[in-house]
This record gives sequence, structure tokens and C-alpha cells, in this order.
Amino acid sequence: MSQDDDALPPPSKRRTRTVKVNINDPTLLNFYPRLWRGALDYVKGLFRLYQVTDNPFPDANEAVTGICWELLDEAMMHFRNQKRQIEEGYWPEYQDSMARVVWKDIHTFRSEVRKTVAGIVVSEYKLFPPPLAQSQQERLTAVRAMSTPLAYKFRFLQGEVDNNIGI
Repeated sequence: MSQDDDALPPPSKRRTRTVKVNINDPTLLNFYPRLWRGALDYVKGLFRLYQVTDNPFPDANEAVTGICWELLDEAMMHFRNQKRQIEEGYWPEYQDSMARVVWKDIHTFRSEVRKTVAGIVVSEYKLFPPPLAQSQQERLTAVRAMSTPLAYKFRFLQGEVDNNIGI
């Protein structure tokens, strides 16, 4: 064997990514044991349903001490009725923090909805630049002219496409 065979491969030029996990913060999902994380994910789903069906823009303070607590209570009853075991020592001591975990999911949910809706709105309202628009500026100006009436008082959120919008 030569010395070259024993040589170690050169170190990677890429840095390894360090993930910061703060397991001491009860407002973060990773603070909780596995079964509690599952329960909190269940409550997040209920909160998303609430946003879609009842109140898409809840006030933070009212939601955390109101609907988030209610949904947590509902989930606890659901798990108890199904005879599921959840780790002791977290409820009700961390109820406020759990409500904050649920509340903080609102931003993720809104981002997901925004991504989905963006494509649908463009397609449904035919917000495509005219074929004769040659430059990027012409295309942008044409799409802005078509979308401005939709943005006024959020008309694109107020029902089906109709002729009252002026497009």
C-alpha cells in the first residue's frame, strides 16, 4: 500500500447545517413529547378549520385566550374519550404556551393558502398579459390594470367572477 491509499479524503467545502432546537421553550412544538406534539397538530388542524369557516383574521389576544383554549379543551376531551394516554405534567400547566403554539401556526397556514390562491386567482380572473405586450414593463402594466379593480376592497374574495368587476 502506498501512502496515497491511506490518505483521508479532502474535507468537504460545504458547511454542515446546525439546527437550533430550543427544547426549553414551551411555545415551540419541539418542547413537548411525541404524543403531545400529535395532539397539538390535531388542534392546529381544528384552528385552521375555524379560520376557514368562522374567522379568517382572529385577533391574537382574543384567539389565544379564547378559541385556542377551547380547541385545546376539545382535543383533551377527544383524547380522553378515546382512552388515549398523553404524558402527564403538561396539562394544564402549559395550557397558555400550548395555545401560543397553536396560534403561531396561523402564519404557516396563511402562507399555504396564499400560495394556493395566487394561482387560482390568476387563472380564474384571466390575469395574463396580452400577447402584444413585448417588454416586461408592458406586461406588468397590463396585469396591474386588470388586477387593480379586483384588489379594491378585496373584491376577488367576495364571491364568484362576475361582470360587475369591470374586467
